[in-house]
Amino acid sequence: MNRKPFTPQAGTSYRNQGGGNFVCIAATEQNDVFIMQNKASGWTFNAHGIGIYDDDSIDWDYSVGGYFESVSGQQATPCPQDVLRNAVQTWGKEAQTDMMIEEMAELTKEIMNERRGRDHNIAEEMTDVWIMLAQMEIMFQNTKEVRRIFWEKIARLDQRLKDRQGRRMNEEKDVRICPVCEREVERSEMDFTRDCHGIPFRLVCLDCYAKLMAKGYDGEYYDESDEQIEDDY
Repeated sequence: MNRKPFTPQAGTSYRNQGGGNFVCIAATEQNDVFIMQNKASGWTFNAHGIGIYDDDSIDWDYSVGGYFESVSGQQATPCPQDVLRNAVQTWGKEAQTDMMIEEMAELTKEIMNERRGRDHNIAEEMTDVWIMLAQMEIMFQNTKEVRRIFWEKIARLDQRLKDRQGRRMNEEKDVRICPVCEREVERSEMDFTRDCHGIPFRLVCLDCYAKLMAKGYDGEYYDESDEQIEDDY
């Protein structure tokens, strides 16, 4: 199906292409970012790059800042983007950049703890890094650039994986050259022809095998006199 950029309307419910119904809560200061909420679970998040399909279903390139909001009318959880923006405005770019460095170092430490078989808090530190990365996007105003580079790197990674898989498949296959037609052929698609005495003669592809063995043997007919074996051999 065709997909095209789409601007959802606040208060309107939409069917997600992957399943579920989502309502647009509000737009944000960024043109292509909208606050969406799962009507069943209350899961609320910032959806980047929403698109719509021919069947009126929607999806988005990626989402950030997800949290559960009560769907029964209880007090709403603060909007993550507002909280993150407030943090940047309160402590400033330099302090939050230092915090980004600190959180990455703490995540590195917890990863090393896990590798060494120690107790770790990887999930917590991953969350802290995620929060700081979201603040980096606010400070550097580079959400679109990050998204573009993200998809470029995903495509590059996908191609590398495909290339690696292709090389592995070729390595696992025993590919040979047929001496008759000179084509590359898997060993499983080849067989030895036989000479007039039934001795294996040469390994050829099955197509060439059928042609060469049509007369019953491959090569020229010969007998013991043709072998010219010396008496004292």
